Amino acid sequence: MKPGNRLKIIGSVLLMCCALIGCGGGGGSADRADDATGLSVDAGVDRTVVSSDTLFLDPLVTLDGIDAGNRVTYQWRQLSGPGSAVISDASSATPEVTFSANGSYRIALDVTTENQTLSDEVQVTVNSRASGNSGLETAPFNTSQCIAPADAAIPTSGVRLMTPYPELPSLSPLVGLIKAPGDTTHWYALRQTGEVMRFIDEPSVNSLTSFLDIRDRVDYGGEKGLLGMTFHPDFADNGYAYLSYTASSLSGLESRISRISYNNA
Repeated sequence: MKPGNRLKIIGSVLLMCCALIGCGGGGGSADRADDATGLSVDAGVDRTVVSSDTLFLDPLVTLDGIDAGNRVTYQWRQLSGPGSAVISDASSATPEVTFSANGSYRIALDVTTENQTLSDEVQVTVNSRASGNSGLETAPFNTSQCIAPADAAIPTSGVRLMTPYPELPSLSPLVGLIKAPGDTTHWYALRQTGEVMRFIDEPSVNSLTSFLDIRDRVDYGGEKGLLGMTFHPDFADNGYAYLSYTASSLSGLESRISRISYNNA
């Protein structure tokens, strides 16, 4: 074999070795490193217990995607609470905990490996009244009457929302729509600012008239303002209506109920 050919063969072998090394060369450790997920810590779900109960903590801790077991160390600690949370063994993975008082407790779990520490916490609500089944102890005596009616089986595929009065000016901020006793022809619209507007109950209505305006005495803003109104049963004769609203005075904010007398003459 000529020296030049020998050099070409040696060079080809070296290139093949380098290619194998660069691609991992079949080494198992590189594949394991790619599959590793590291440390994951979940202290458990929040829950409610009775004050006399013992809580068994049940965290989910994994290392490289599998149960961590004894490959990590555990440390439980109380972060907050109305009393003391007594942990049977703070270095155990699943200790028992008892509580000295009702209220909300936060308990943290620190998990440590050779090179990292992760923490998570769980909230426990202790309630002495949380035991037993909720609901009535016995059924009502009139069980034959307190029953739901049969399903009307009305199809809903054709149901759609519509604007009943498309031409009506804006009534914002609207807090209520009412009708006066014996009058089905008009609506009374309560605006939180302190106005009550009146309009005809017809789809084509396009105008409003003012029925009442007490903006000068109403403290309006946020949840304040004109909040409610009702008519006297004999409104057609006496013109009485009753208003609920907030107002400011020298002593501060007041909630007032006032009667007004409306003269339709």
